[in-house]
Amino acid sequence: MSAPANKDAQADADNYRRLREARDPEDGMQWILFVKETRLRNGCSIEEAHQIAHRDLQWRRWVQRRINVDPQCRKMALRHIRDTGDGALIVKDGNRLRVKEPRDGGESL
Repeated sequence: MSAPANKDAQADADNYRRLREARDPEDGMQWILFVKETRLRNGCSIEEAHQIAHRDLQWRRWVQRRINVDPQCRKMALRHIRDTGDGALIVKDGNRLRVKEPRDGGESL
């Protein structure tokens, strides 16, 4: 992971948090804003931000619910599986999609 972000990046991350908190909890933009916030706070890549979120039980539950309810979220999840292969954080489980348990810690769903 990269070095912590500078003050401007932290201010931008705070802005993304405020935008996220102002949205409906079921809004799919929650995830995108969280990833942007995480990247700025940690100075990391998109993949690293996904790994950080993957270790958080609350975010895993939220993602698992959204990928099985929201067609646009499901489409993005299926693309993630296709593009990432065995390293994907999501797997098909019959007709449902399931978030994998983290390999490096985090609580179980």
